Amino acid sequence: MNTDKKNIWIVGAGVTGLTTGVRLLQEGHSVTIVAKEFSPNTTSDIAAAIWFPFKVNPRAKALEWSRFTYTKLEGLLNTPEAGVSMTSSLRLLSDPSRVPWWTNALPKNRIRKATTNELPKGYEAGYQMEVPLIEVPQYMRYLYNQFVQLGGKMIQKIVVDLDELLVDDRWVINCTGLGARQLVNDPALFAIQGQILHVKSEEPLPTISDNEGGDIAAYIIPRKNYYVLGGTAFNNEYSTQPKEEISKEIWARCEAIVPQLKNAEYINTVVGLRPARKQLRLEKEPHKRIIHNYGHGGAGFSVSWGCAEAVAQLVAKASVSLIAA
Repeated sequence: MNTDKKNIWIVGAGVTGLTTGVRLLQEGHSVTIVAKEFSPNTTSDIAAAIWFPFKVNPRAKALEWSRFTYTKLEGLLNTPEAGVSMTSSLRLLSDPSRVPWWTNALPKNRIRKATTNELPKGYEAGYQMEVPLIEVPQYMRYLYNQFVQLGGKMIQKIVVDLDELLVDDRWVINCTGLGARQLVNDPALFAIQGQILHVKSEEPLPTISDNEGGDIAAYIIPRKNYYVLGGTAFNNEYSTQPKEEISKEIWARCEAIVPQLKNAEYINTVVGLRPARKQLRLEKEPHKRIIHNYGHGGAGFSVSWGCAEAVAQLVAKASVSLIAA
């Protein structure tokens, strides 16, 4: 444990803010999370939340942080209240000769090439993977409870200027996701809109995905009481209003790879905005006690513990002589 205890305020209470808070509390720091919204009203609460480094860069760091998070989530399998399980996920490919970069993020004994019998009609390649699956409401509640039990505090308020939080020797960690676009005036941050469907099925459906189709993919992810069908990835689209024609296309694409979906029952449609950058921002500001941790794209859950660890290391390395600008 770090003996240099710091007073740290984290702005943002999604999975990134909560995970970062828990990790810093584990290091012995005093941590307060301040946010406009808390679970279940954050963007994280509507995530599909299956482990996969989706729409996140730079790749080298994404590999490192997603590997770290994979191991951490795997370690929670025997903690029922965390809501983490492992699922067999079939990732379909259009090009049999291509080896995707993300294959290196998994332990070697958790991924293999799919056999011909495992592939849906019309596909020649894919990977069968064992990956963590997160039951979001349960997991967010688990993180919240961990944070509080470790002594963390929470304040609900809107922050409009990070510098105003730099009181005395306080440190500030910016985990505001898409909110950082306005909060720190970052034009490099943009939304990737995701529209998904929730459906019920009496028949068990496989965990499967085909992300080769551009802005509209086909994937099925199980939940405790329903299935998630996805989904879209529209850059620079900020509307959270569902579009019926998009929902129909998502369902059609999913049914094309899993025909038994035709018997499923529609529940509802959800639209969320993923916070993305060409390069995820995880860095300390020069000459300020501010660290940024945002721009995780569609991989917020998948890199959460790796990024939290990186923040903890930045805090540990930082000089206590820094003063707020």
